[in-house]
Amino acid sequence: MATNNTKNGMAAEEKITSRRTILRIAEYLKEHPPLLFAIAIGVILETAGALGVETLRILAVPLLFVLVAGLFVHVYLQVRRDAEPWLHGRYGITIDDPRDGADLGEKVRVKGGCQKSPPPGTLRLFTRVGTRLWPQQVAHVFPNGHWEATVYLGGTAPYEIDIVVAVVGQSAQALCEYYKKVGEELKAAGRHHVPLDGWPRNAVEQKSVHVTRV
Repeated sequence: MATNNTKNGMAAEEKITSRRTILRIAEYLKEHPPLLFAIAIGVILETAGALGVETLRILAVPLLFVLVAGLFVHVYLQVRRDAEPWLHGRYGITIDDPRDGADLGEKVRVKGGCQKSPPPGTLRLFTRVGTRLWPQQVAHVFPNGHWEATVYLGGTAPYEIDIVVAVVGQSAQALCEYYKKVGEELKAAGRHHVPLDGWPRNAVEQKSVHVTRV
Protein backbone atom coordinates (compact mmCIF):
# COMPACT_ATOMS: atom_id res chain seq x y z
CA MET A 1 0.00 0.00 0.00
CA ALA A 2 2.80 2.38 0.95
CA THR A 3 4.52 1.65 -2.35
CA ASN A 4 1.37 2.41 -4.32
CA ASN A 5 0.86 5.68 -2.42
CA THR A 6 4.45 6.64 -3.16
CA LYS A 7 4.02 5.87 -6.86
CA ASN A 8 0.76 7.81 -6.98
CA GLY A 9 2.40 10.73 -5.22
CA MET A 10 5.34 10.69 -7.63
CA ALA A 11 2.98 10.50 -10.60
CA ALA A 12 0.96 13.45 -9.31
CA GLU A 13 4.14 15.45 -8.72
CA GLU A 14 5.33 14.66 -12.25
CA LYS A 15 2.01 15.88 -13.66
CA ILE A 16 2.27 19.13 -11.68
CA THR A 17 5.87 19.62 -12.82
CA SER A 18 4.92 18.95 -16.44
CA ARG A 19 2.03 21.38 -16.21
CA ARG A 20 4.28 24.07 -14.74
CA THR A 21 6.84 23.48 -17.48
CA ILE A 22 4.17 23.83 -20.18
CA LEU A 23 2.90 27.04 -18.58
CA ARG A 24 6.42 28.47 -18.45
CA ILE A 25 6.99 27.60 -22.10
CA ALA A 26 3.66 29.22 -23.01
CA GLU A 27 4.55 32.41 -21.08
CA TYR A 28 7.95 32.54 -22.77
CA LEU A 29 6.41 32.14 -26.23
CA LYS A 30 3.87 34.89 -25.45
CA GLU A 31 6.79 37.25 -24.74
CA HIS A 32 8.62 36.18 -27.93
CA PRO A 33 6.07 36.18 -30.80
CA PRO A 34 8.67 35.60 -33.57
CA LEU A 35 9.74 32.36 -31.91
CA LEU A 36 6.12 31.23 -31.73
CA PHE A 37 5.76 32.17 -35.39
CA ALA A 38 8.87 30.13 -36.24
CA ILE A 39 7.50 27.06 -34.51
CA ALA A 40 4.17 27.46 -36.31
CA ILE A 41 5.91 27.73 -39.71
CA GLY A 42 8.01 24.68 -38.90
CA VAL A 43 4.94 22.66 -38.03
CA ILE A 44 3.18 23.75 -41.24
CA LEU A 45 6.18 22.87 -43.42
CA GLU A 46 6.69 19.53 -41.71
CA THR A 47 3.01 18.70 -42.17
CA ALA A 48 3.24 19.73 -45.83
CA GLY A 49 6.19 17.43 -46.36
CA ALA A 50 4.45 14.54 -44.68
CA LEU A 51 1.21 14.99 -46.64
CA GLY A 52 2.87 15.90 -49.91
CA VAL A 53 0.99 19.19 -50.22
CA GLU A 54 2.51 20.83 -53.29
CA THR A 55 1.13 24.32 -52.64
CA LEU A 56 2.70 24.54 -49.20
CA ARG A 57 5.98 23.23 -50.59
CA ILE A 58 5.97 26.08 -53.11
CA LEU A 59 5.30 28.57 -50.30
CA ALA A 60 8.13 27.17 -48.18
CA VAL A 61 10.84 29.56 -49.45
CA PRO A 62 8.92 32.85 -48.99
CA LEU A 63 7.63 31.64 -45.64
CA LEU A 64 11.17 30.92 -44.50
CA PHE A 65 12.27 34.34 -45.75
CA VAL A 66 9.49 36.02 -43.73
CA LEU A 67 10.50 33.94 -40.73
CA VAL A 68 14.15 34.96 -40.88
CA ALA A 69 13.25 38.62 -41.42
CA GLY A 70 10.83 38.54 -38.47
CA LEU A 71 13.44 37.00 -36.19
CA PHE A 72 16.01 39.58 -37.28
CA VAL A 73 13.65 42.48 -36.56
CA HIS A 74 12.74 41.00 -33.18
CA VAL A 75 16.38 40.60 -32.16
CA TYR A 76 17.21 44.11 -33.40
CA LEU A 77 14.37 45.69 -31.40
CA GLN A 78 15.23 43.63 -28.33
CA VAL A 79 18.86 44.75 -28.47
CA ARG A 80 17.80 48.40 -28.82
CA ARG A 81 15.40 48.05 -25.88
CA ASP A 82 17.98 46.40 -23.65
CA ALA A 83 20.65 48.97 -24.59
CA GLU A 84 18.82 51.76 -22.73
CA PRO A 85 16.58 50.01 -20.18
CA TRP A 86 16.03 53.18 -18.14
CA LEU A 87 13.80 54.54 -20.91
CA HIS A 88 11.19 51.92 -20.02
CA GLY A 89 11.25 52.48 -16.27
CA ARG A 90 8.37 53.78 -14.19
CA TYR A 91 9.49 56.76 -12.12
CA GLY A 92 6.26 58.38 -10.96
CA ILE A 93 7.47 61.78 -12.14
CA THR A 94 5.33 64.86 -11.45
CA ILE A 95 5.51 68.58 -12.15
CA ASP A 96 4.41 70.36 -8.97
CA ASP A 97 5.25 73.94 -9.90
CA PRO A 98 4.17 75.65 -12.11
CA ARG A 99 0.65 74.33 -12.45
CA ASP A 100 -1.47 73.94 -15.58
CA GLY A 101 -2.78 77.31 -16.79
CA ALA A 102 -0.19 79.40 -14.94
CA ASP A 103 0.90 82.81 -16.29
CA LEU A 104 4.70 82.94 -16.39
CA GLY A 105 7.54 85.26 -17.21
CA GLU A 106 10.68 84.54 -19.21
CA LYS A 107 12.67 82.59 -16.59
CA VAL A 108 10.85 79.80 -14.78
CA ARG A 109 12.09 77.53 -12.01
CA VAL A 110 10.30 74.23 -12.51
CA LYS A 111 9.93 71.86 -9.55
CA GLY A 112 8.63 68.33 -9.29
CA GLY A 113 9.04 64.94 -7.71
CA CYS A 114 9.69 61.31 -8.57
CA GLN A 115 9.00 58.08 -6.73
CA LYS A 116 12.13 56.55 -8.26
CA SER A 117 15.13 58.49 -9.56
CA PRO A 118 16.13 57.94 -13.21
CA PRO A 119 19.87 57.61 -13.98
CA PRO A 120 21.89 60.84 -13.51
CA GLY A 121 21.66 63.22 -16.45
CA THR A 122 18.66 61.53 -18.08
CA LEU A 123 15.85 63.71 -16.70
CA ARG A 124 15.56 66.74 -18.98
CA LEU A 125 13.06 69.51 -19.58
CA PHE A 126 11.75 70.78 -22.88
CA THR A 127 9.38 73.51 -23.99
CA ARG A 128 7.01 72.73 -26.82
CA VAL A 129 4.56 74.46 -29.15
CA GLY A 130 2.91 72.04 -31.54
CA THR A 131 5.75 70.02 -33.08
CA ARG A 132 8.36 72.70 -32.35
CA LEU A 133 10.63 71.79 -29.46
CA TRP A 134 13.23 73.68 -27.41
CA PRO A 135 15.55 71.53 -25.22
CA GLN A 136 16.06 73.01 -21.77
CA GLN A 137 18.12 72.10 -18.70
CA VAL A 138 18.86 68.69 -17.28
CA ALA A 139 16.95 68.46 -14.01
CA HIS A 140 18.82 68.21 -10.72
CA VAL A 141 17.36 65.29 -8.76
CA PHE A 142 17.74 65.48 -4.99
CA PRO A 143 18.13 62.41 -2.72
CA ASN A 144 14.63 62.98 -1.30
CA GLY A 145 13.04 62.48 -4.74
CA HIS A 146 12.45 66.14 -5.58
CA TRP A 147 13.88 67.68 -8.74
CA GLU A 148 14.34 71.19 -10.11
CA ALA A 149 15.38 72.83 -13.37
CA THR A 150 15.20 76.23 -15.04
CA VAL A 151 13.49 76.83 -18.38
CA TYR A 152 13.48 79.97 -20.50
CA LEU A 153 10.39 81.11 -22.35
CA GLY A 154 11.70 83.45 -25.02
CA GLY A 155 9.96 85.12 -27.91
CA THR A 156 7.27 87.76 -27.95
CA ALA A 157 4.52 87.38 -25.33
CA PRO A 158 1.75 86.50 -24.92
CA TYR A 159 1.60 82.90 -26.17
CA GLU A 160 0.77 79.43 -24.86
CA ILE A 161 3.40 76.73 -24.46
CA ASP A 162 3.96 73.33 -22.85
CA ILE A 163 6.67 72.62 -20.30
CA VAL A 164 7.63 68.95 -20.62
CA VAL A 165 9.80 66.69 -18.48
CA ALA A 166 11.19 63.55 -20.12
CA VAL A 167 13.64 60.72 -19.59
CA VAL A 168 16.13 60.76 -22.47
CA GLY A 169 18.40 58.21 -24.08
CA GLN A 170 21.97 58.69 -25.23
CA SER A 171 21.24 59.99 -28.73
CA ALA A 172 18.64 62.43 -27.38
CA GLN A 173 21.16 63.64 -24.80
CA ALA A 174 23.74 64.19 -27.55
CA LEU A 175 21.17 66.03 -29.67
CA CYS A 176 20.23 68.34 -26.79
CA GLU A 177 23.85 69.11 -25.95
CA TYR A 178 24.61 69.87 -29.60
CA TYR A 179 21.52 72.10 -29.75
CA LYS A 180 22.74 73.94 -26.65
CA LYS A 181 26.22 74.45 -28.11
CA VAL A 182 24.88 75.76 -31.41
CA GLY A 183 22.50 78.04 -29.52
CA GLU A 184 25.36 79.58 -27.56
CA GLU A 185 27.28 80.25 -30.77
CA LEU A 186 24.26 81.82 -32.46
CA LYS A 187 23.56 83.97 -29.41
CA ALA A 188 27.16 85.21 -29.43
CA ALA A 189 26.71 86.10 -33.09
CA GLY A 190 23.46 87.96 -32.35
CA ARG A 191 21.27 85.46 -34.17
CA HIS A 192 18.12 83.62 -33.08
CA HIS A 193 18.11 79.90 -32.40
CA VAL A 194 15.58 77.78 -34.30
CA PRO A 195 13.61 75.01 -32.54
CA LEU A 196 13.84 71.31 -33.19
CA ASP A 197 11.10 69.91 -35.39
CA GLY A 198 9.53 66.86 -33.74
CA TRP A 199 10.04 64.85 -30.58
CA PRO A 200 13.38 62.94 -30.21
CA ARG A 201 12.96 59.24 -30.91
CA ASN A 202 14.51 57.96 -27.69
CA ALA A 203 13.08 60.48 -25.27
CA VAL A 204 10.09 59.35 -23.21
CA GLU A 205 7.72 62.07 -22.03
CA GLN A 206 6.81 61.76 -18.35
CA LYS A 207 4.69 64.81 -17.59
CA SER A 208 3.74 68.20 -19.03
CA VAL A 209 1.94 71.39 -18.07
CA HIS A 210 0.31 73.92 -20.38
CA VAL A 211 1.12 77.52 -19.43
CA THR A 212 0.96 81.06 -20.82
CA ARG A 213 3.97 83.29 -21.34
CA VAL A 214 2.99 86.85 -20.37
